[in-house]
Amino acid sequence: MKNAKKTATTATPKKTATPKATPVKAATPAATPKAKKTATPKAAPTKAKKTATPAAPVVKHERVTVKGRAIEMLERAKGATQAELMETFSWLPHTTRGFISILGKTRKIESSSVDGVRTYRIVGGGK
Repeated sequence: MKNAKKTATTATPKKTATPKATPVKAATPAATPKAKKTATPKAAPTKAKKTATPAAPVVKHERVTVKGRAIEMLERAKGATQAELMETFSWLPHTTRGFISILGKTRKIESSSVDGVRTYRIVGGGK
C-alpha cells in the first residue's frame, strides 16, 4: 500500500447567501424636477351678465306602500270587504286577516259581516 494514493479529506467551504445588489432604477420623468412655467399674460376676465332662470319646482314624491293603500281603503265610509283587499293586493284570506289584526293594534277597526261578506272599517282618527 505504499503506492496507494492518499486522498485528502478536506472540507469544502459552504456557500453562504450573499445579499444581491438591487438594481438602480433609472430616473423617471415624474422624479425629475420640472421646469418652471413662464407666466403667460391672460386677458382680463369679462363680466358676463347672469340671467336669472327660474328654478324648477321640486316635486316631492310620496312613498306609496301597500299598508298606506290598504289604510286608504279601510278609511272609506263603507270600509273595505275582505274580498276587495284580497283582490287588490293578491292576498289569501289568512294574510288579509293577519294584516287587519296587526293594524288593529294601532287603530280602532270595526268588523261586520252581512250575508257572509266580511267588511272592515277604520273608526275614528286612530294613529
